[in-house]
Amino acid sequence: MGQSLSASFRLRIQQKTQEKIEQKERRRQDRENRSRQQDFNNNNNNNGDTQYDNDMPTSSTSTSRYSSQPDLSTINNDIPSAPRRQIDPNKNSILPSFPTKQRSRVAKKFMARSQTFNNRRDIATNEQHLAFNRSSSEDRTLEQLRNPDHVYREAMESIASDDWEQKCSGLNLLQLLIAQYPDTITQNLHQVVLVLIQEVKNLRSQVARFALSTFCDMFKHLKRNMDIELDLTTKAIIQKSAESNEFFRSDAEKCLQTMVDNVTLQKALQALIAGGA
Repeated sequence: MGQSLSASFRLRIQQKTQEKIEQKERRRQDRENRSRQQDFNNNNNNNGDTQYDNDMPTSSTSTSRYSSQPDLSTINNDIPSAPRRQIDPNKNSILPSFPTKQRSRVAKKFMARSQTFNNRRDIATNEQHLAFNRSSSEDRTLEQLRNPDHVYREAMESIASDDWEQKCSGLNLLQLLIAQYPDTITQNLHQVVLVLIQEVKNLRSQVARFALSTFCDMFKHLKRNMDIELDLTTKAIIQKSAESNEFFRSDAEKCLQTMVDNVTLQKALQALIAGGA
């Protein structure tokens, strides 16, 4: 059991632990630096206010840079006016004149561009309408998710079925609930974990991998709510990683990595050690 996980995964766990420790130390140093910088800025502001108070003029008749009235005597008001353009009264228009044939060509090009723009707009509108044409199964799923308790019962009944396709369908509903209604799963967390552990041991590879993927979603969305169930889940996942199937080992390591990234790190390490990693 101790050799079931790869050395690279153990190295990632050690690196993750070291990163957590370094992050805490950096946050502490940043807080101290910000506090010192704030004190330094406050002292500079107080000193600057005192200096400016000493530089203010004492007499209202004195002329200095603090005077509120600017000196306008040096401004030259003799600004030359711009010459106005003369328009020839003999010309009917100031716009350039085009021959009749050239005007017709310009009009045809404009009409062609307008038609092309209208066609593109129609295509975009049609594509937009097509994007909203969902299948009936998707509409049924959205309608079901409005009642999460009913969906939860249906998912558990499907998982309890002997048909592996029904099991996969139930696990799919369970993943939708985990993503959109995590509170419903949290209320029934222990029951869900026990069911998934049984499905991880399923001889049908599709069902077992689907169960591992569901565990990944639980770690991702429920986060620290999974702390109380780490011992059971970690042991089952590590046992699955000991199998010779490369896909199972890859899925198990991915699931454990997701667990380490989202749950409490100390509890994750304790569960890994207790599980034989």
